[in-house]
Amino acid sequence: MDLASASPVPIKYGLQSLLSTGLGRSFPLAVGTSYEKEEVPDPEIALAELGTIRIPVDEADALALISSATVKAHRPVNETPGSPSESLNIPGIWEIPADKVSVSNSVFLDWLQDVGGPESLDCIGASEQSGRVQYVLKGLVIHEASQYAFSFVPSTSLLLTKQKRLARRTIQTSSNKLGELVVILPCSYTDGNITHAHLDEDFPLDLTQDCNRRKQTFSVISAHAGVVEIVSPVTTGFRVSLLYDILHDGSWLLPSLLSPKQRLIRLLSPWASQVVSTWSYPHGVLGCLLKHSYTHSAAFDSSSLAGTSDELLFKLFCIVARELGFHIFFGQIELLVRSEVARELNRQFWDSEIEKASIATIFDVNGIPVAVEELEQGLIQQENLVIQDGIQLEPAISVTYSAEKTHIFSMYRHTGLLLWPHSTKGLSVKAADKIVEYAQEVLEDSQTMTPSRKEKVLFNALLGWCKSQDSDAVVLPARLLQKCSRQWWDPELFFRAALACGCDKSIAVLGPEGYVSAYLEFGWLNSIRNLCEAALINDNSKLRKWCLIVCLWEKAMLYGDLQLEAWCEGHQSRLLSSLAELQPSDIPWLMSLCMSGGGKYLRNVIYPHLVSQWLPIEAFWIPFMRGLHEHRARIPYLEDPKAVYDVIELAIQHVTACLSPFPTKFVGDEEVQDVNIVAELMCCCLEIDHGTSICVALTSKMHDAAARGEWPKPSPWPYYDVMVDIIRKHYAGEPCQSCADSHGNFL
Repeated sequence: MDLASASPVPIKYGLQSLLSTGLGRSFPLAVGTSYEKEEVPDPEIALAELGTIRIPVDEADALALISSATVKAHRPVNETPGSPSESLNIPGIWEIPADKVSVSNSVFLDWLQDVGGPESLDCIGASEQSGRVQYVLKGLVIHEASQYAFSFVPSTSLLLTKQKRLARRTIQTSSNKLGELVVILPCSYTDGNITHAHLDEDFPLDLTQDCNRRKQTFSVISAHAGVVEIVSPVTTGFRVSLLYDILHDGSWLLPSLLSPKQRLIRLLSPWASQVVSTWSYPHGVLGCLLKHSYTHSAAFDSSSLAGTSDELLFKLFCIVARELGFHIFFGQIELLVRSEVARELNRQFWDSEIEKASIATIFDVNGIPVAVEELEQGLIQQENLVIQDGIQLEPAISVTYSAEKTHIFSMYRHTGLLLWPHSTKGLSVKAADKIVEYAQEVLEDSQTMTPSRKEKVLFNALLGWCKSQDSDAVVLPARLLQKCSRQWWDPELFFRAALACGCDKSIAVLGPEGYVSAYLEFGWLNSIRNLCEAALINDNSKLRKWCLIVCLWEKAMLYGDLQLEAWCEGHQSRLLSSLAELQPSDIPWLMSLCMSGGGKYLRNVIYPHLVSQWLPIEAFWIPFMRGLHEHRARIPYLEDPKAVYDVIELAIQHVTACLSPFPTKFVGDEEVQDVNIVAELMCCCLEIDHGTSICVALTSKMHDAAARGEWPKPSPWPYYDVMVDIIRKHYAGEPCQSCADSHGNFL
């Protein structure tokens, strides 16, 4: 249903009206006041059959009253309204109707009309105006102790326990009834407490609980019509009270029974439930500016509102949001105000002068930045923005003038609350990209051993953000999350964070040292072992896998962890078995193996694996030879000083043997000359000081093939030209035997 067309009146006006009357209930709906016995005239209560009842009421008089009374109908609190027992005669509560009761002392009646009644009405916000209120006696009520005032229910231990049967009744309403007034006479009794309720509010009475004091005091209770009275049983003694209707002359305007919270729920519930209302609601976000200004730093959250009038507003909105199903957030709202130049800039303006309202940033109640998808350019329509009276704006953040210099455009930035139903289509909340910077500011310097509520929420928010990012983006957040889980000593948090950041798929996120740090902090837990095993399976880099195994193995040896040592040994063996299936991306790992195993390991183990499989010259052999030359000083050579040099020579011979005299490649379906691979091989060999041998070997193969007339069209000379050009550039014009040899071979 299109709610916006249901009524032309925007909801902002209903909210502004509610906020202008205050957010606290001005008066309770029920109040009790005690008076000393000497302050109140004796009402001189009499019954035709019994005569006058003395004050304080003793047991004999109470029993005599009960003999003339009937059981009063109530409904137990634990009964559902509308059930067969909705109107139930509860033993222990007796009533004598007004036509059988006489209150003959006019002084008491005057006191009730002039003192007790008005004071009680003042306390519930229904101040009496002279001559317009009457207190009409309804009857006399007696509460006595009764075994039937308790119900027996089986407990979990199969024993029987007593449960009080609370009696409740709704104070009836009528066109001229303000409420009811109860005068509890001085008498001795225990328990029998009275409270009142309306919807979700309770109004307990502040009356004396002391049995002896009750015998010396009158208590006057007044409550609005429509309020529910709840009475607990009297356990000893008797309570006797006079019950009055409070009637007015028919023109009285009663205050609303609804609290600000209940009024707010009534205003907003049609928006959440998508039903027709007298108000129109936004299709997107409703904004409400707070009265006070706040600095948005990392420390800002809902607690920043403490001690201000905004705190009550926020708490009220939170309660309503939970009950109705609303999102509630903070937002920095920017207002662009257009005013005349002649007017003084005093941070006051009319709604009609607001050119544009937009949301600069959005924060959750913990101050954590979030993003709201599908929020149209962050704009809020003016009819969906509530501006409270007495708002305190900071000076404008920018001021510009119109081209004619007749108007000023002032930009204000102020904190507000943002509200929209969960059912709103298209608006979804996710963690903002700013959360990483924010988390660093909050969590990086935190020294707490136990996380605060805000730190917990921020940890989970950052964790959620990491789930939607690639591995490169989560490196810094992952290490921050690891730091927090270690600081709070929570392995479960670490494991959750590691999975969210993809540490089970890429070792690069935490680095080998991150896994080692987790082992040192939490031990070789199943979760840590499972994480490491998943990383070894899923990570594509053999170098990272090797480094992780080596780092963990070093710690296992250092601390004598036999379980971890065996685990590392097994995974290292499995990784070394992959030498039989190498990729060009494995070259960094091979260099690491050479540096740890030495030249002899290179010659006897690694190189035989290489020549046993087909590996591309440009993608593998050329980078491999360059890597050996670059790291030659780091490869241990005591057992075999010439191992690296010899392996390079062997590699050149292997490559030369594998390379055709005149290499070609396919471009689409066409086979063309591939002089680039010759150039790359030549450059590599010159760089690693093996240029002479490769020149001779290549030109010899080319000469033999050319002699047989075997070369790709159009001619073999492009290969010769590129070789000679590279050699000349390398030796910078110096006489070179390689050039002469190459030239001779071609000729």
